[in-house]
Amino acid sequence: MEPVRGSVGGAIKKNKLFYFGDYQGTRRVVGGSTLARVPTAAERAGDLRGLGPTRRIFDPLSNNNGSPATRVEFANQIIPAVRLSAAGAEPPQEHSAA
Repeated sequence: MEPVRGSVGGAIKKNKLFYFGDYQGTRRVVGGSTLARVPTAAERAGDLRGLGPTRRIFDPLSNNNGSPATRVEFANQIIPAVRLSAAGAEPPQEHSAA
């Protein structure tokens, strides 16, 4: 972070009226990059087994009493086709995976 400070002041009427202003702030200079990925055809179809065994996929509609402990995992990390959104099934062509 980079501090930014400034002040200005002076007399308007000698020994009678003056002005003064002050500013203190911080500028954040951040650089970086982001790594993003496009879902594979299998992932778009609901088969998330390729994400690895440590990635657990839970059914959001199985939480009946409001406790995360009661959620149920999707069997074999596969989301049923009836639960997939048609809008998210196919990405725009310029973003499709090779």
